[in-house]
Amino acid sequence: MHEYCVREVATSDSNSVEQTLDFTHAKSMIESIKFNTLNYSPEILERVCEEMFFRFQLDLGLNIRRSSITVFISDVRRKMFDNPYHNWFHVVDVTQTVFYFARKSGMLNCMTTKERLALFLAAVCHDLEHPGVSNQFFVSHAAKHSNGKSTVCLEQHHSSKACQLLSNFVGSGLLDGLAQGDRQEVMQGVHRLILATDMSRHTDYCKRLEALIQARSAAECTGQNPLSFSPEDKQLVFELLLKGADVSNVVKPYITARAWAVSFAPTVPSIYIMVLLLLPLAFLS
Repeated sequence: MHEYCVREVATSDSNSVEQTLDFTHAKSMIESIKFNTLNYSPEILERVCEEMFFRFQLDLGLNIRRSSITVFISDVRRKMFDNPYHNWFHVVDVTQTVFYFARKSGMLNCMTTKERLALFLAAVCHDLEHPGVSNQFFVSHAAKHSNGKSTVCLEQHHSSKACQLLSNFVGSGLLDGLAQGDRQEVMQGVHRLILATDMSRHTDYCKRLEALIQARSAAECTGQNPLSFSPEDKQLVFELLLKGADVSNVVKPYITARAWAVSFAPTVPSIYIMVLLLLPLAFLS
C-alpha cells in the first residue's frame, strides 16, 4: 500500500547508492519527532531498526552478535502482514518513537540494560502477526470458535507470538548473553509491555498517569529527584512509553499524521478520519 519516497540522487542511477543515501538520511532523523517511516523502503527500515538497537546501547554487555539482531529483525518483518495500518512501517514507527520518548524524557539514562532490551523487543514485537482486525472482532471471533471460552485479546496474541519468536533465538546469540533468570525477566518484561498497548486498559492508564504526575510534582517540591521512581512507578513509565508511542501519530507533524490517518481509515468509522483530516482547518479559521 505504501509507496516510500526516495529522494532524488542526480549523480547516480544505482539503486544501492540511492538506498545508502536514504539510510544516511534516516540515521540523521532517528532522534527526531519528525522521523517518518513512510519515507523509506521496508529494507531500509530493517537497517533503521538495527541502528536503533545500538542507539539503545544494547550491544554493551550483552554479547549479542550483530548477525543475530539482523536475522531477528528480518524475521519480525516477515511475520508482519500487509495490513493498511498494523504493518512493518507501523512497527518501526513505534520503535523509533519509543526511543525518542525515552531519550527526550531522560528515562533512557535511568534504565538498566535488561530494561532497555525488554522495551526494544516489546516495541519491535508489539503487533507481531497482527491480523488487521479490531480487538473486539478478534475476541468475538476467538470466542465463537471456542464455545465462548476464549478471552484472548490481540495483545496476548502478539505477546505469545513474540515469546515464540524469541525462544527460537535462544542459542543464536540474541539472548545468550543473559543468565537464565535474567532472560526470563526480560521475557516477562516484554509480555507486560505488550499487554500495556491494549486500549481497553486506556482509562486505567490515564488515571495511573495522573496519580504519578501528582506524586512526582509533590516530590519535586520537596527537593526530591523527579526521575527517582519506585520499581512499580518505573514499570508504569516503561509501559506508558510504549503505549504512548503506539498511538503517537497525532503528535507528529501534520503531513505525517495525515498519512497515517489515511492508512488507518479502513479500520475505523470514516467520521473519525474526517475529523482527523479536517481538524487543522479549524485552527486556520
